[in-house]
Amino acid sequence: MKLRGVTLVYGPPGAGKTTFAAHYVYHNYDKVFWVSAFEDEATFRGNMSALGYNFGERLVYWEAPLADPEPFFDTLVNSVIKERPGVLVIDSITEFLGSGNIDIIHNVVYRVIKQSGIDVFLTAEKGVTEKVAYVADNVIELVYDVRPYGTYREMVVRKIRGGLGTPCRI
Repeated sequence: MKLRGVTLVYGPPGAGKTTFAAHYVYHNYDKVFWVSAFEDEATFRGNMSALGYNFGERLVYWEAPLADPEPFFDTLVNSVIKERPGVLVIDSITEFLGSGNIDIIHNVVYRVIKQSGIDVFLTAEKGVTEKVAYVADNVIELVYDVRPYGTYREMVVRKIRGGLGTPCRI
């Protein structure tokens, strides 16, 4: 599965959004720019290393302050363009979708894509996907449910531009 352009990975907490994004970008890009609203860099690197993803110098990591979004995203775009990674990951976009921030986020995504050709991965909680799904070229839903007999996990490919015409369950 080739995921180029903007990819949205969404689902409930614990579904594996961060792990899915890390797995994909680790195996498909030489340089990754990762923005996290949840983890500090040491925790992220430790968690990923436990899964066998040792990014080393291939990773530029930002801990995202949840402050005034406009200056933050302007600085982010400039840094991404300067660093020239193959992919920008924003984990999780949910944290940035406060009042009116959707326009800023769309602007950032399009500026990064159009100005530099860098792919973008966005992770999000299920409840905010309708705000960002239409801007995405690829949409992946991760389902996670605890049942009496164990844990149920499913990946549903909702959209791949130029790809499958109907949802595909894996």
